[in-house]
Amino acid sequence: MAIGEAKTPGGRTVQGAFVSLREVAKLVKVHSSTILRWLGKEKVTVSKYKNRKGHWVFRKADVAKFKEFAKSVKEVP
Repeated sequence: MAIGEAKTPGGRTVQGAFVSLREVAKLVKVHSSTILRWLGKEKVTVSKYKNRKGHWVFRKADVAKFKEFAKSVKEVP
């Protein structure tokens, strides 16, 4: 987790604690491409930001949404 600033897709700068795509994937126990696929298909609704390097980052609170979705997918027989 990093504390700093990131930009919304609309270009607005936001300050706060952010988690990288790789960290989210590790916490949810899926591959980072799975996280991106879920976002692309709008399976998980979270605020998306990009850090200064242009990498996707997410608010720490949004990790729970990814975990909940992952749990629901894994429970399907």
